[in-house]
Amino acid sequence: MKIRTNLSQFREIAPWVLPLSVAVIATVIRILYLAAAAKLPTFLSPGMDAEIYRKWADSLIQGNSPDIPFFRAPFYPYFIAVLGKMFHGDTFWSIRIIQIFFSSLSASLLAVLARRWLDSSLAGWIAGVGWAIYGLSIYFDGEGLIASLYTSFFILLIYLLDHHRNHPTLLRTIFPILTLGILTLLRANALLWWIVVPVLLIKQSNFYHKRFDIEQTRNLIIAILLLCMIVTPTILHNLRAGGGFAISTQGGINLYLGNHPSATGAYAVDPDFGNDWTREQIEHRAEDIEGRSLTAAEISRFYTRLAWKYWTTSPVDAIELTVKKFLLIFNNREIGNNRVLLPFIHEVSPLLAGWVKINFALIAILGLSGLVYGWRKFTNLRPAIVLAGVHLFGILPFFITARYRFPITPVLLIGSTVSLIYLTQIFKKGLMEKGLFRKYWQIGIVALTTTIIVLAPSSVHVDSMPIDQWLFHQANAALRLNRLEIATTKFHEVLHENSNYKDAALNLGVIHLRQSDFDSAGWYFERELETYPDNVKALNNMGVVEERNDNLQESRAFYQQALLADPTHLDARINLARIYNRLAAQAMQIQDVESAYNYQKLALETTPKNLDYNVNFAVYTAAKGDIREAERLLRDLLDVHPDHPGASRAFALLSRFEESDSTSIIR
Repeated sequence: MKIRTNLSQFREIAPWVLPLSVAVIATVIRILYLAAAAKLPTFLSPGMDAEIYRKWADSLIQGNSPDIPFFRAPFYPYFIAVLGKMFHGDTFWSIRIIQIFFSSLSASLLAVLARRWLDSSLAGWIAGVGWAIYGLSIYFDGEGLIASLYTSFFILLIYLLDHHRNHPTLLRTIFPILTLGILTLLRANALLWWIVVPVLLIKQSNFYHKRFDIEQTRNLIIAILLLCMIVTPTILHNLRAGGGFAISTQGGINLYLGNHPSATGAYAVDPDFGNDWTREQIEHRAEDIEGRSLTAAEISRFYTRLAWKYWTTSPVDAIELTVKKFLLIFNNREIGNNRVLLPFIHEVSPLLAGWVKINFALIAILGLSGLVYGWRKFTNLRPAIVLAGVHLFGILPFFITARYRFPITPVLLIGSTVSLIYLTQIFKKGLMEKGLFRKYWQIGIVALTTTIIVLAPSSVHVDSMPIDQWLFHQANAALRLNRLEIATTKFHEVLHENSNYKDAALNLGVIHLRQSDFDSAGWYFERELETYPDNVKALNNMGVVEERNDNLQESRAFYQQALLADPTHLDARINLARIYNRLAAQAMQIQDVESAYNYQKLALETTPKNLDYNVNFAVYTAAKGDIREAERLLRDLLDVHPDHPGASRAFALLSRFEESDSTSIIR
């Protein structure tokens, strides 16, 4: 009797056992994943968006405040920068560790919600452990991408809304609204929740008080004012910098990438620049078509109009594309657009890769059926279903990838828990129980339809990839880490599989260039150009080789070709300006003032903001005999940059120019 009493008391006083156990399981699994992944160059140098966010954070740590509009929502890089400050400048591991913490906490919150909503400890264990071992959650927690943090805060939002339902105080009203503010600054899609969340708070308050409540209305107004305060600095920054009234300026571009004649419904592929497009290329194309310089807001509107034009001129194709996107949302294939997804996970752990392949299929089939039943049976589950539905509606106009549909998986997991609990009860009662079919036939139809959608062949091939593509991905990662021996071996393996693989010979040339083997580097760049004559990087690097060999005119020609192929290529522009500057100095040494002046003018036209080139141009202007114009140029420069030593020195020497050696003040 005493033992039974103690056990009963333990169950009553230990509600923390479930969430704590789930958090520990989730943390241990994710730490083991990081330990396995840390051995791989493909993990240590992920590239693309993860690299962009990390470089942005590093720049912020160095004190560089952005003076252009936010192309992406800014919370994530700023958050990484804060962590970097706390962890002695580390912006790689710190974000991954904190994401593991938040994800483990999220697993605990899901366990608590499932136990509370379904009134079952078993439901709590299923939901909590389900998220702890969910393959894509483990993967995204180890990536420097928004998906992990965004989904963790989404789970927190659901939990806080439920917490508010139990007792709608001021703080319980403020917390979900503040969480919504963070979600908005993580990804602008969360703006769609700005109407939904306040409405849910009002409905819950009215249900709790059985009437319209003035105090709760006041609480909600205060919370919304705080929400506006959270996003206002970002909006003001974008307004000042030309980005318009927006959280980020990429919305129009992403809308176009998801709605054009060659769009597949997945991946952010540009019809002209492919999947490795740059923001500069996108912006230059818009300005070239419009025939004028555009602000970031105008560029976003330009691409929004192109997307809308696609819908108005090809409505049948656009509708068909949208249907494909809808099917891709629930298809069991995980589509990665920032990393080679399944081959990478397989390299970390074949077991995890196999688990990832079946994860979404399991929770989608069970989850959608459970949500249909749960909507009718468990009213507390409805806010989560509504928020997930709004999220899906928000991503449908763009494109469907693993990380964009990832936030709905916790809600599907709760739905799966509902299904599993009631399947257990059905089997306990017996499949032939009278009236069972009549009671559950709608759920059966939903389950059958869902199974067809989930398991149907995908319109986008994502299950595997050619060996040469995977080898190239591995080689690139090793190259970014400067592991040149590994990179060289991998790139040669790529060329063995496919002798014309784009950028493989180019990158072998880059390796030889880093080793100062200019002859071998040039040979590989020429090989790349034989197959891809407009390869901008190869053209630019050939210019570098010729410049190192002091063949300035040949170098100039390659840099010019690179800029013709891609006018936005910054390295080629800087390199070409440097060649003009060197040619001007050479001309001045042989007293060819006219040529020096013309070359320096070209250098300045190529990179107008280079201060040293501005000084040199003023000097050559004086050398031509136009002292007053040279003084004006230097005075204008000193008005903006009064501390520039070259400009100050040149200005002081102008009065004695004829007696001075002009080359002595040329930078």
